[in-house]
Amino acid sequence: MIWCCNPVCPCRVGLTPGEEDVACSSMGWVYPNYLWVDAICIDQSNSSERAQQVALMHEIYTKASSVIAWVSEEDEYTVPALRFIYGLSSQWDEKGDVALDAVRHLAHNYDFKPFWVALGHFFARPWWERIWIVQEFGLA
Repeated sequence: MIWCCNPVCPCRVGLTPGEEDVACSSMGWVYPNYLWVDAICIDQSNSSERAQQVALMHEIYTKASSVIAWVSEEDEYTVPALRFIYGLSSQWDEKGDVALDAVRHLAHNYDFKPFWVALGHFFARPWWERIWIVQEFGLA
């Protein structure tokens, strides 16, 4: 269970299995142990509250010390997709330029088909269908 400390209407709500997994697994390394779950802490049926929170999104995500995205349960595509994303991101330097020699080396020495398949499955998950995910992801 999670406690939402809204001064107007304090509530106690149950977590989905995915939310519970991320809450329990993150508590060991997130300190202080505050966890914001927008699907719970924002009244999803109240369009004015949702709009107010969306307006604060930039500030919230840029000031967060860490952001955890619960994309879905892990499956056989999760690790290969994340390794591929990490491998590609490691080819950029601090200025955002691509180390072309490193990318050429990867392209000539590895079979990328399994990674592209894994990426396709990873980005086909329902989490990516939420309209504001790209903004949250970029800000985090």
